[in-house]
Amino acid sequence: MYWYKLTPLDVLMFRDAKPFSPQERAWAGSVFPPNNHAIAGALRSSFGINGNITMKGVFLCCDENLYFPRPFNYVNQNRLTPIAWLDDNHPSQRMIWDQSKPVPLVIDHKQLTDQKNEDRGQDEKVYRQFLPSDVILKLLKNEALTEEDWLVDVDKEKKDKPWIVETRSHNTLQDGTRQVKDSDGYFVENAVRLLDGWGLAIAVDELTDKKLSQKVKPLIMRLGGEGHRVLLERWDVFDK
Repeated sequence: MYWYKLTPLDVLMFRDAKPFSPQERAWAGSVFPPNNHAIAGALRSSFGINGNITMKGVFLCCDENLYFPRPFNYVNQNRLTPIAWLDDNHPSQRMIWDQSKPVPLVIDHKQLTDQKNEDRGQDEKVYRQFLPSDVILKLLKNEALTEEDWLVDVDKEKKDKPWIVETRSHNTLQDGTRQVKDSDGYFVENAVRLLDGWGLAIAVDELTDKKLSQKVKPLIMRLGGEGHRVLLERWDVFDK
């Protein structure tokens, strides 16, 4: 596979799959990061690539590293464990819960013993919502993570979530007036602005890479709604 990095040149807008009409609801739902169908469609329309496209991604990337959503079974740096997996003498085993529902998840008190003497600065720590690939690899190998693995690298990653949502309204005025139309005249949607240093990463098959390599550089691709664009660049740091 051949890797590419997508760097936004402006905000990006991706509406969700819900039917939308300003007459029915004035808020257009959005989704981010986009799925690979949106990227494949952009590649075809911007560069005239026909046929099948084999793709990996879409991933968030920063400083030559891929980022993945943090596991849902963690609160800050503490892992949630089903009570059925805990020792029989664990206090949570005394819980009464609906057996027809999923097993409750709790934080094992053993994980908290090392945190009793932490200072009051704990509340000021910012935990990553997206983890770099080396941290994900540790989780897959069932290795213990350090606190630094969970905390945001402010100098490089900036924030816990690498984008800002900007709400934008759209108005259509009545002809010859300054009044907004009663129907189809107003709706609101969200635009996403990635933080500096962040981008999107994809990997494509050899044939698609050859077609892209024949195009005039730089590769500018329309992506998402309203014609916003990204810079498409080869990112061979992950080529294997």
